[in-house]
Amino acid sequence: MKIGVMTFWWSEDNYGQLLQCFALQKYLIESGHDAFLIRYDPRNDYKKDKFRVFKILNPKLVFFKITSFLFSKKKTNRQFNTFRSDFIKSTNVLYHHYKELVEHPPIADMYITGSDQVWNFPDSYVRYENLINAYFLNFGASDIKRISFAASFSRQKIGKSLQAYIKPLLSKFDYVTVREIEGLSLCRSLGCNNAKLILDPTFLINSNQYPITEKKDSNLKYIFVYLLGSKCYYPKTQIEQFASENHLGIKYVYSQGNMNKGIEASIHEWISLICNSEYVITNSFHGTVFAILFNKKFVSLPLSSFFKEANTRLNTLLSFFQLEDSKYQDDIKVCVNYEINWNSVNEKIIKYRDSISYLFY
Repeated sequence: MKIGVMTFWWSEDNYGQLLQCFALQKYLIESGHDAFLIRYDPRNDYKKDKFRVFKILNPKLVFFKITSFLFSKKKTNRQFNTFRSDFIKSTNVLYHHYKELVEHPPIADMYITGSDQVWNFPDSYVRYENLINAYFLNFGASDIKRISFAASFSRQKIGKSLQAYIKPLLSKFDYVTVREIEGLSLCRSLGCNNAKLILDPTFLINSNQYPITEKKDSNLKYIFVYLLGSKCYYPKTQIEQFASENHLGIKYVYSQGNMNKGIEASIHEWISLICNSEYVITNSFHGTVFAILFNKKFVSLPLSSFFKEANTRLNTLLSFFQLEDSKYQDDIKVCVNYEINWNSVNEKIIKYRDSISYLFY
């Protein structure tokens, strides 16, 4: 089956974004399908908004614009473009606008939207109508099969006007699967009562199927700290004290912020840093995912401030594996001393993979 995937893919520093794209495609290809990424770049596909002048005064939006601008000016050496070129099969065409998808849709037997936050849109949605239609797969022939794979709303509720807009789009899907428990409730409020909760696509393949650059040096033991955002909270003093008490080094990687320190790791290096670590401490959903995949003791730091709603995905993940004790409260030692039954965790991953194969036939 020829399968086109609509997801996020263009980041220069979001490891999870690129790896969920890689994992889903690898799983589909190894299952015998001809899978490819639909290269849709929505960053200039917004509609004009006559109220925009008032909205830009919103401090939250100002913060995002400033940090995005500053980081866009900072060159990185993470080699994400090389990874995309080497490991992601994509359309030759780069779609800049939803109109192009409608006029020249990718040829496929099935379209998939997801994973990642492809359904995370504001209630004042008018400016985002093109993106909504694109990520709800409102293009191509009507007989093409449409499914969502671990799509994320990344929120707990949506306004009535947005519900009314996306409800008819969602009704065209053959299967709907989401990544968070809250997403199930949202789907039901949209008339989709058959939606299923599934794991992120990064769980579809084994840890040894991810590219790793370096073998473990038994003489170099360390904690891997992966943090999103330049101003994020993390228990720095506790981490340093724990490392000192246990004769461990600390290796930092930062992303999605104005970084002045840490390792600018490639995808291969980032995975290797997790694989070879003693512990993982992270405020990243995918940082937690890969700690689980590699059976590493970990501390999962909840996001705060503007990003609190994104914790829904973390809570769902930890609940599925019964790893809630690895979520940071006020002492990292509680988390790292928690004994994880990795056999039980790994069995759940295997059962999960077996349970979703029906989606692609």
